[in-house]
Amino acid sequence: MNRRFFVKQKIALILIGFSLIAIAAILYILDRSSDLDNEHIALVENSEKIETKVYDIRIKYGDYQEDTNSTISFAIDSLFAKVYQNIENIQIIASQKFEFNTSENSNFMIALMEVKSTILDFDSIVRNDQVPSQGKNLKQSVSAFTKTFANYEKALHLYIYQTNQKFKRNIFFLLAFILILLLGSLFLVIRLMNSLTNAHLQLVRNTMTVEQRERKRIARELHDGLGALLSSIGLYGKMLGKELIDNKNSLDKVRQINQLSKQALDTVSEVINNLNPSVLNRYNLQESLQRLVDKINNIDNVDVTLNVNEFKGQPLQSTQVVIYRICSELINNTLKHAKATDIQIKLSGENILVLQYSDNGVGFDLERLKTIDGKGMGLQNIIERVESINGTYQIQTSKDKGFKIKIQFALSKSNQR
Repeated sequence: MNRRFFVKQKIALILIGFSLIAIAAILYILDRSSDLDNEHIALVENSEKIETKVYDIRIKYGDYQEDTNSTISFAIDSLFAKVYQNIENIQIIASQKFEFNTSENSNFMIALMEVKSTILDFDSIVRNDQVPSQGKNLKQSVSAFTKTFANYEKALHLYIYQTNQKFKRNIFFLLAFILILLLGSLFLVIRLMNSLTNAHLQLVRNTMTVEQRERKRIARELHDGLGALLSSIGLYGKMLGKELIDNKNSLDKVRQINQLSKQALDTVSEVINNLNPSVLNRYNLQESLQRLVDKINNIDNVDVTLNVNEFKGQPLQSTQVVIYRICSELINNTLKHAKATDIQIKLSGENILVLQYSDNGVGFDLERLKTIDGKGMGLQNIIERVESINGTYQIQTSKDKGFKIKIQFALSKSNQR
């Protein structure tokens, strides 16, 4: 019980740990995706504002040439300040969120600095007091800005593409890590489940081994002890009967004693056979089952049919004992509870043994039987015996519908003669 509890605890911890890591990864992807979208939107917005404000400056500067108004001059200075702020915003976003370790990424910053340089030139021309002589230079400065800004936009699109690609690459590695973690978790869970199953099977096998050993010991003691005493009583009774042949009353009592001792000896022999089916020591599995069936047919009002024509397997002696006991337990359950008149047993297979058992009895509610403490022990014993030989089973039964069970297990080299 403790081992099972600790195994289940480990499985729960593995599943919880994996779930927490997976949830954290999903939250990271969602958060980083949102941040990246916001960053790209901010870059595009700041870039558009730079272009718009530069052309606004050009228009206002034209107005200023016609009317040297201090209000227009202040507006031009304010627009230049905002342009420089937009450039600084772009630098902050790019420098904090991306490493410029490729020529394409460096080109983005170079293009941004070229745009800033043309704006500085434009600013210098606008601030020059000799306005009439600056017309040609102003036109060249605006043309240079237009050209450098077009190059900058290409570098910006490439930058956004590269950051998206890097993010997708990170997602791929993260998902690959989660997949590896999932496979590792499943591997550990399967190992723990197999360990738990193997431990349970080993416990069942050990229990069956101890049970078989104890049955043999008890059967041997009954045979050597009580069986010998009853045989001696019968022998002395026969000798006494010969001496009292002329005394009819005493002879009748002696004969009753002999008869009772014979019945007691037969009962002990039956108990010994149930404890340790010695019939398997003298006959193969098919013949032993046939003798069991013949015995039931002779003493009970039930018709038992055994079909072993398709059975070609050669299981070990220990496996034969388990199969024999399963059949015996099934028959015993039918005789005790089912009120059946017909029992069908079929044993078939060579490498895969298949045991099919059915009766036409009253059946039972299987699910309800599992919930009743102390009930269904006979069926539970059968299931444990099946599991002890790594078998599988399918049960079909319901109230007034009879009972069927199909048992299968592989006759591997380890359990074949």
